[in-house]
Formats: sequence, structure tokens, C-alpha cells
Amino acid sequence: MDLPVYPLINGFEYSFASIEVELIGNQGVRLPLPGIKAINYNDKLARAKVFGNSVAPQGRTRGQVTPSGSIEFYRRQWESACNVLSNYGAWGISERAWTIIVLYGEMGITPTRDVLEGVSVINPDASNGEGTDASVIKCELDIMKPILWNGKSRSLSSNTLLTAAGR
Repeated sequence: MDLPVYPLINGFEYSFASIEVELIGNQGVRLPLPGIKAINYNDKLARAKVFGNSVAPQGRTRGQVTPSGSIEFYRRQWESACNVLSNYGAWGISERAWTIIVLYGEMGITPTRDVLEGVSVINPDASNGEGTDASVIKCELDIMKPILWNGKSRSLSSNTLLTAAGR
């Protein structure tokens, strides 16, 4: 693993221009998404401390992971994404699950790849106004699986634990 060296001289840090986003729709159809304005995602972990009859915590639960996110499409990219998500058919785009790949790459930096699986686009919101800005569609991402941050999940699923225990 490359450890960052600071201060960074004659090099680059990741920026929005450093990422490539790809949507994998039904039947493996892949759609690069160069026409997005923003993509944001997170993994919230809610844990609880276990006290028993002690004033000090005796442990903590593994908790529950709740991934979520948002994406902002320029209008023409939104139309392309809708066609892929609906497989050019009558299915509603929020009724299908799909995958988003976010690849971070910059000269001199090892590429990083985040994977959002089981994603549905919900609550599309069109934003139009007077001025020079392009029309955009803002959507929430309903994500069903823990996000893979450069191939690593923040938590193990129950199935993974049972498999590791030989059950």
C-alpha cells in the first residue's frame, strides 16, 4: 500500500475530474456516466453499548449498517440511465436493483474502486431555473448492500460469519 507523502509536490489529489462512474443495469448492460454533476455515498453504522448491571460498558453490538447516497444527473444523462435501468421497457426505474462502480484514478496514484450494490434510484427531483446552468435531476440512492470501499466492506454480513464458523 502506498502511504501518502506530504507535502505533495508536483502531484495530484483525487478530485471530481478524477472519477469515472459506471452503472451496471439489467442483464449486465453497462453505461458509463460522464454526464453527472455529483455522486455522494456513505455507510452509517449504528451500534449500541452493552452495560449489563455495570456502570461501565461491557461490550458493544456489531450494529446495523445503513448505506445511502445521492446522485445528480444532467438531464440528457438521466434519460440514458432511465433507458438502461428500465431495459428500454415498461419497468419503473425504482423497481430494479443495479450496481454503481466509482473509479478514482490520477497520475501517480494507485486507482481506487468503490462498489455500490443493490441500488435503486428514488425520489427524482428536477432542478431548472433561469440562467446558464444546465437542467439536472437529483436522486436519492437506496443502497441494499454495504458499500465496498476499494474492495473492503466496513462490516461482515451474518452469512459471512456463519460460513467462517463452518455452518
